[in-house]
Amino acid sequence: MAQSRVAKEVILVPGYGANPGSDWFPWLSRSINDEIGIPVTTVKMPTPKIPRLAKWLSALKSQSGNVDENSYFIAHSLGCVTLLRFIESLPDDTRIGGVILVSCFDEPLRLLPIVNSFTAVQPDYDAIVRRVGKAIVFSSTSDILVPMRLSEKVRDSLRADYVQIPDAGHFSAFDGYTKFPQLFDAFNKMIS
Repeated sequence: MAQSRVAKEVILVPGYGANPGSDWFPWLSRSINDEIGIPVTTVKMPTPKIPRLAKWLSALKSQSGNVDENSYFIAHSLGCVTLLRFIESLPDDTRIGGVILVSCFDEPLRLLPIVNSFTAVQPDYDAIVRRVGKAIVFSSTSDILVPMRLSEKVRDSLRADYVQIPDAGHFSAFDGYTKFPQLFDAFNKMIS
């Protein structure tokens, strides 16, 4: 196991209906911990199928501890907009090592209106960019829940690097994503 020189912690933020055992989260957590030597926390959201922004922000805050330039976040779908709102709420002098957002959005979703309260107010991207060292956005050409244009909009707002994967769906287990080597590689490169 290699010891990381940069990152001290990774926080994974699942999306709607997900938990620490869903999709690629267990695989990614093990891979980062075993292969890079960084401890990983996967946030357990309250009522993942009945999301409420205040409760999700509280869970993210309490489970991520003290964040700083050695903290890295990886979020999926509704976890992305939750993470963006969390970052904008941090003190102005807070710096985060980096974020990776998978199937991110900041506008209402036509096919999943239960999550639209999370996008009622646009994130303060200027405040977020000041706090985040590096950012990468992943999107899929075949994501029917989060259209690619929404992830591209977030990418532009964050001035993030961008990885587009053809026909990956919503990057869920349903779409065959119980492992996500491209994400692991992007994270490993981010902390190098």
